Amino acid sequence: MLTARRGAAVRRGRGRHPRRRGSRHARAQAAPGRPRLGRPDLCRHPRSRVRRGTALVPDAETYARALERAYADANLAPGRVSYLETHGSGDPREDRVEAEALSAFFGHDDSAPCAIGSAKPTIGHTGAAAGLASVVKTAICLYQETIPPLGGFERPSAPDAWRGSPFHMPIRPHAWLRDRADGPRCAGVCVMTFDGGCAHVVLEGVERQADAHAVERAQPLGSRDQALFGVCGRDAAAR
Repeated sequence: MLTARRGAAVRRGRGRHPRRRGSRHARAQAAPGRPRLGRPDLCRHPRSRVRRGTALVPDAETYARALERAYADANLAPGRVSYLETHGSGDPREDRVEAEALSAFFGHDDSAPCAIGSAKPTIGHTGAAAGLASVVKTAICLYQETIPPLGGFERPSAPDAWRGSPFHMPIRPHAWLRDRADGPRCAGVCVMTFDGGCAHVVLEGVERQADAHAVERAQPLGSRDQALFGVCGRDAAAR
């Protein structure tokens, strides 16, 4: 009931990252009955509580506090992060809160670009395990040294909030490049809960020497016994 009223319920059976006209996630819920106080004929059972109000959508201030505490605890400058795994539920209000908070916190320095991702377009909203899924996905990205594409992305649902920020939405996977002088790769994981809570986790890649897993990281889909190399001449004569 609550997710449907907030506009977070899926319509087409397929989750999408925040975008206009995007589908949301699907959930099965149960809820207690809530008869009106002014309808005694509907109140056939003793009342144990009266609902005064609810606040389910996280606000930008709560989100910002989570960011501030996480990076202070990690003793890391936000500009060191080059990948952010966002909540990305597809709910317009949550999307705007997240976009505004991230843009305000990370600033508008496009000299340090940061990719945006979300696991929900791929596996859906896993409820209480959504944060764990995001952490696991980001850890794999650090291990494989690869930036994954943002599945189902067409355009942001809050374009004005993202405008001028250092973030970009990758549409295809690519190598996670970095300057070794800057240190290990760093990523952030954003979590938002149905009851209005926000959390943020900062992850750092492990510096490795050449080891037995180098080939696995370079070829995450496994080794191939065939390969195609394209060669092109500079002009017609060279061809």
